[in-house]
Amino acid sequence: MALSQFRRDVGMGLSVRVEGYRYTEWVKFDYKNAKPIRNGDSVVARELYSHINDDGSNFDTFENENVVDDPSLESVVKSLHETIKTQFG
Repeated sequence: MALSQFRRDVGMGLSVRVEGYRYTEWVKFDYKNAKPIRNGDSVVARELYSHINDDGSNFDTFENENVVDDPSLESVVKSLHETIKTQFG
């Protein structure tokens, strides 16, 4: 598992990369206390990219289609959302 953060105008991107997927939540962020603001509308946007069959040789091939709303991946999204909450607060 790899974790990363990206600051953008919409908030902070909290990202987790696991075998087969990269998931990012763009959240409202408390920069003073360096932690996400957790309330009912704190997640501004979500992204999920499949990296199944990614051998690492061509990163651009696997980040072209956001599949976060694919019903068959609902359990993946829920699991990675919980990982984000656990790792980033």
